[in-house]
Formats: sequence, structure tokens, C-alpha cells
Amino acid sequence: MDELGLLDTNGQTSFQTLSGELTARMHADRILIDFPVFPPSKKREESSKLNALGIDSDDVEYWGEFETKDFLVLKEETRLHSLTPNYRLLEYCAGRGMVVSTLSSREDVDIVCRYFAPWVGVNEDPVTGSAYCALAPYWGNRLGKSSLVGYQDSERGGYVSMLVTPHGVEISGQAIIVIRGTLTV
Repeated sequence: MDELGLLDTNGQTSFQTLSGELTARMHADRILIDFPVFPPSKKREESSKLNALGIDSDDVEYWGEFETKDFLVLKEETRLHSLTPNYRLLEYCAGRGMVVSTLSSREDVDIVCRYFAPWVGVNEDPVTGSAYCALAPYWGNRLGKSSLVGYQDSERGGYVSMLVTPHGVEISGQAIIVIRGTLTV
């Protein structure tokens, strides 16, 4: 961000999203973004989505929703790793997105998650910032922590640090520029 000259004199930049204006800033080698908080609320299981995910009701510890997206907590981390959703079947279910998470067995990571959104053209999102708006309050409350580390177990994967604040969720991670170009219209 800094190398592109996007930061103001306070070292920040703001941008518009579907969730409203978000503010980003650099801190050492990390990008920090202040997100709103969306604690999930309990929801009834949907057998069609369980079938599309290839799991049983017995695999699920909690089913909720946030911002019209499904929020599942699995009992076993191995089930999360082995998920092979049928995206075509998911598309036939009503939905917009689905975050699936579980406790991590690793010492350096609190939770592990995956995010599926074939309804909007993204079968599996590699790292989904908005999902942590619900993951942070849920797992923070459950683990009695305001600061957490998550790992999104997609093919590319990525680490996300979360801090639940009185005003929302501060999400941070690292990024690199992989392509740069100029569009002439």
C-alpha cells in the first residue's frame, strides 16, 4: 500500500465496500483493516447444504448465520480439511456464502476455516476478510480471547490476525503485489 502512494499523511487509506467505508493502515509489514462486527445468530440446519458439503448433522457443532451467510462450526478439524463440496448442489440451495470453521490443533493458530460462495461465482475463496467479522466474535467469546489467529485452509491458504475491539474487528495480514499494470481507456 505504502509503495503505491495510497496512504494519506496519517498513514491510512479508506475505500468503499458493500459493508460501507473501511479504513486500512500499515503497521510494520502488516496491513490492518477495521471491519464491522457481525456476531452469528443460531440458525436451523439445512439438510440440502449438509448434503452439498458432504457432511452429516453429527459433524456439526453449531449452525448460525451472519449477514445472510451460513456459519458452521465442525466438531473435528479433519472434517474441515477433507471437505470436498459439490458446488453445483450448493448453488441450488438458497444462500450467498458459507464459512465453516473449527478449533485448530496447531499451537500457533486458534481456528481454521474455509469459505464457500458459489452463489456469487467463487467456489472457494482463498482468504475472506469479511468472514472474520463473524469468526472473531464467535471464537473470541468461546475461547475468552480478544486477540486470535486464524488460518484459512484453502488451496492457497492464508493467516489472518483478529482483534475484537469495542468498535468492531481489526483484521490484519500480509500482502504482496503479484501483478501491476495500466489500463488505458
